[in-house]
Amino acid sequence: MNEDKILTLIGFSSRANKFAFGKEGLRSYISKPRKHKLVVIASDASKNTLKDLMNKCSHYGIKYVLLERKNKLDLAKAVGKIEVSAVGIEDESIIKGIIDLVNGGDN
Repeated sequence: MNEDKILTLIGFSSRANKFAFGKEGLRSYISKPRKHKLVVIASDASKNTLKDLMNKCSHYGIKYVLLERKNKLDLAKAVGKIEVSAVGIEDESIIKGIIDLVNGGDN
């Protein structure tokens, strides 16, 4: 999984304002009806945040990606914020691109 390319795609999503972040923003994103959703979680997200997001994603049938090497600061830099534990991607083509990278495409 090429996490640098994943962060680049997340940056594109940010510039297009097609992402959600923050506790309330992600809750709304996860529960809102939408065909394609993807949550990307930083490697150093707190245990409570990780558990909460994984449970909500599982409950709503949403895919999520847990980054292995990229932390909250890396994720925040990609979206132009100070510190971000997780983001929800709203752009379908970016979601597809990230899933392709996770599944081994373009290593």
